[in-house]
Amino acid sequence: MEKINADIRRAHTLPAEFYRSPKWFERSKDQVFARAWHYVGESSQLPQARYAWPFVLLPGVLDEPLLLVRDESGRIRCLSNVCTHRGNILISEAGPVRQLSCGYHGRCFHLDGQ
Repeated sequence: MEKINADIRRAHTLPAEFYRSPKWFERSKDQVFARAWHYVGESSQLPQARYAWPFVLLPGVLDEPLLLVRDESGRIRCLSNVCTHRGNILISEAGPVRQLSCGYHGRCFHLDGQ
């Protein structure tokens, strides 16, 4: 793939293959989408402390299960919604939580991710 010339007078668009090729799409997932900032929601979706809201980041592209949490101090955090032991989804519905617990074997996490 060609590099884009920083001089706009010499720059040109990417080849059509870049936009149609499954190979380039797969590479873009890791090198572009996974490393970029993404809008995921409003703070109003976490109406109180100790509240969690699960979502999937870029369904059909990254399919990354994540969790927005408002912790005890009111700080909003974005955490993985997958247990580190068996890969089980931790929370399936938004609502109040005291901690994050794996339904598979009971491993627990604080709302700061520890």
